[in-house]
Amino acid sequence: MRKWLDRKIEAYQEKAFKKYEEMHQTHTERPETFQPAMLNAMQGAQGHYNPADAAALSSPETAQFLGEPQAEQLRQMQELQAHGQRMKQLWDNGTDVELTVTAVEPTGITLGGQRQFAIQVQVNGLGDTYAARCVQVIPDPMMHTYGVGARFQGKVDPTNRADVGIFQKLG
Repeated sequence: MRKWLDRKIEAYQEKAFKKYEEMHQTHTERPETFQPAMLNAMQGAQGHYNPADAAALSSPETAQFLGEPQAEQLRQMQELQAHGQRMKQLWDNGTDVELTVTAVEPTGITLGGQRQFAIQVQVNGLGDTYAARCVQVIPDPMMHTYGVGARFQGKVDPTNRADVGIFQKLG
């Protein structure tokens, strides 16, 4: 029994290494095709090829995303990636502040199967208290943490006080 299981695991590992090499080769030879290949691999690994499966999981946004043409899926993933890069830059270079949520409103936009929200916050830091607005994608399971009055650790771009990122819940 043990040898059979070991062979099975080795076969899966070999398949994964082969897929990685194929994707790496694609990235090296044709970089413009790398992101669509990655999107396909991620969706396959997560079992998200079928929009009906996503709808059955009570996520109409994910079902809609999976039903979109690949070009639209790629555009949304690139937009999410750009937002993530901006947040990383804020994390690395921003000034620490405390944020208190004063309002959460849906923007009507979904990206990657997740809804986007405009979050009004009171910023406490930089020797001042002021209001700001953050636009952020919030996964459904995390929505309850963004209620009015919730406090978060945030970062502010020292050169643009309106550029605020929400990072970690406090208390």
